[in-house]
Amino acid sequence: MNSYITNESHCTNCNKELDAHTGLNTDDKPAEGALSVCYYCGAISMFDKDLNLRPLLEEELMIIKAEDEESWTTLMHASRFVKQKRRTCAN
Repeated sequence: MNSYITNESHCTNCNKELDAHTGLNTDDKPAEGALSVCYYCGAISMFDKDLNLRPLLEEELMIIKAEDEESWTTLMHASRFVKQKRRTCAN
């Protein structure tokens, strides 16, 4: 698993600065259309053509669920893991 420096952008949910990407199941570099789970809040975003993050639309998430259930499940697990980790650390 490799980490890659990306354009400095901000989470579309919590606005934290993000400047790196680590693949969950691959060593692929981030590319247009790649999904991202915020390390700080667990929000799911998508890289645009300039490798900046943009919000993932609910319709897009439902397409992923319908067409690639394994990826959808991985996304949901990663998002829940981050959210649970943050709740645990806050207490």
